[in-house]
Amino acid sequence: MPATIRADKCILCGACLVACPVHAIVRKTVYEVMEERCTDCGRCINYCIAGAIEEQSN
Repeated sequence: MPATIRADKCILCGACLVACPVHAIVRKTVYEVMEERCTDCGRCINYCIAGAIEEQSN
């Protein structure tokens, strides 16, 4: 499942943008994961210093 970014925890540092190899994260008002691009590699989760990115559950 694609990752999801919790806006209440995100500090808008941009680490996830740099970490994502397929550019699946975009900044709108907050950062969002474009599910159609996400390859579930988990890099954004590992690089998020705020712990704001989680694996999406069913």
